[in-house]
Amino acid sequence: MDSLTDLLLIQMQPFVSDESFLNTLDLTPEDQALIIACDGLWDEVSDEEAVALLAGETDPFLMSAKLRDMSYLIGSDDNISVAVVLLKK
Repeated sequence: MDSLTDLLLIQMQPFVSDESFLNTLDLTPEDQALIIACDGLWDEVSDEEAVALLAGETDPFLMSAKLRDMSYLIGSDDNISVAVVLLKK
């Protein structure tokens, strides 16, 4: 490698990672929905804010759109991917 390539690789290291964040938890009978989202949502919206926003909503498409829109309106400049899975009707 030449010095320019070395410099670029060293500068890129803090921004590029092949390690994903993974969190596991046990679902309980009280759990009603599962929110799967990238950091474009979670960097702006707390778990509690997400749950409060979705209270009373029953359409997973609208739930996902509300979370996406909230993150965007707060100021996320990242990509925002959100999916909501209903665990029971």
